[in-house]
Amino acid sequence: MKKDILIVGEDHSQTIQDAINNANYQYKIANDLRGCLDIIRDGIPKLIIVDNEAVGEQSVEICETLKNYPGTKRIPLIFITPKSSVTSLLQVLYIPVEDYIFFPLDVEEFKMRVQVLVELEAYKESKTLASVEEKIGELEKLLELFPDYHAARQELGEIYEKTENTEAALKTLLGLAEGYYQQNNFGMAMDVITRMKRMIAEKSVQLSGGAQFHEALERCFQILGKE
Repeated sequence: MKKDILIVGEDHSQTIQDAINNANYQYKIANDLRGCLDIIRDGIPKLIIVDNEAVGEQSVEICETLKNYPGTKRIPLIFITPKSSVTSLLQVLYIPVEDYIFFPLDVEEFKMRVQVLVELEAYKESKTLASVEEKIGELEKLLELFPDYHAARQELGEIYEKTENTEAALKTLLGLAEGYYQQNNFGMAMDVITRMKRMIAEKSVQLSGGAQFHEALERCFQILGKE
């Protein structure tokens, strides 16, 4: 599966992609904070690259916002800036970002830094249960702020499923299905429901929550027109 990289700032986006030159990555482009958050809500990237020259004064605000929100603060971030933009660089170093690099890009150095940050994030994701619990806490806080943040709810469900907390996974996915339904995204809602039914069948789940959860699940099946 390809790893998502979010590039904030369109002006040099092709140059950045060419410099990374890795078929294992796919790229999404945003030009401002709102566009950046919209993309992240659809799927949490493995790395964010903020182009200070392309985005201008907003670049510092984008970095600060992402590093202060639970659930996004752990996404590694590279700040690219001309050497002349010393003020902006000093501001983001106080936030702080994971790395920075100057324009014009040293291609080999840039590729190495991107690879290191992406692999480091993958390593963190494979760490012990303590780090998993920390991530769960971050995602739950994020969902308190943004209840319709589907990407966060999807990731939370996946974490619960991987850690064999099946009941929590099902409840999280039910919330995801209901969120898609409320947005009239019936196809995605049914995909989630199908996944839940498969999970129940595979694990022969006996849920401690009992009737309340089963009733909610049945209502969801009925609303979406399938038993």
